[in-house]
Amino acid sequence: MVETRTPNLDFLGSNPARGHEQHREVQLTPGEVLTVRLRVFFGVITCCILPTVSTLVALLLYAIVIMSEQDRSQDCHGGVRVYLVFAVFVIFYTPNHRYFKKRILHYSRERDGANRPVSVLVADRIFQCMFVMYIFMGFGLMSASDGCDDKLWSSVNAVIIAQSVLVGLLLLPLFCVPCIFIYLLRSGVGVGVRNVPVPQGLSKSAAEAIPLIDYSAMLFNDTTYPADCPICFEPFSSSTPINLTTCNHVFHRECLGTWVQKNRQFF
Repeated sequence: MVETRTPNLDFLGSNPARGHEQHREVQLTPGEVLTVRLRVFFGVITCCILPTVSTLVALLLYAIVIMSEQDRSQDCHGGVRVYLVFAVFVIFYTPNHRYFKKRILHYSRERDGANRPVSVLVADRIFQCMFVMYIFMGFGLMSASDGCDDKLWSSVNAVIIAQSVLVGLLLLPLFCVPCIFIYLLRSGVGVGVRNVPVPQGLSKSAAEAIPLIDYSAMLFNDTTYPADCPICFEPFSSSTPINLTTCNHVFHRECLGTWVQKNRQFF
């Protein structure tokens, strides 16, 4: 008597197909792809911001040490001393601005919402004006170095360059918003809408189904229809098939067939 055994499939669980599903490639939706890309983008910016802030603080402290060793009677022209003191205030106050609004002005975004009280609104506007003044004051000092110690002036210029790089990094996401918006439109991602990939062009059979029109010199004379194909800019003739779209545009069949299969277009 021959004994038969059933293979042990416990490692696959109750469903043998589960083992194959574990090896199946994970397909991300356009929204998930966008989230991953934004995380990488902001992660790279953060990796650039942190060393820039550290460098700016170190250069600022170094410039203050040099300034403290300089004789006041030989102080720099252009208010370098005022700029450095102002820079210290801005650098160390900026991270605590939200804490100031919460503790001193008793502002809570969860409680008050987007409608900020007048006191908070005034504090925000004053802080923004001071920050802009700090930036432009630094640019102005770069062209006013009369009577200043070279070592001090070099350190001040380094501070100004570092803060310019920092401001550029902070503004970079703002300039990328249009690119993100265009990506959302092209990928069909919307709030509360199912993420369905948008077809990138027509199939070959759909392109071949576009109706044809016979060539006539009386029609293709830049009055009823253009004399040249808008894609290849070659003149129409009776020897080449001509497509007529539902929006009343004409193209060489070969040109239109190649183009609509590579581009998203609606007829």
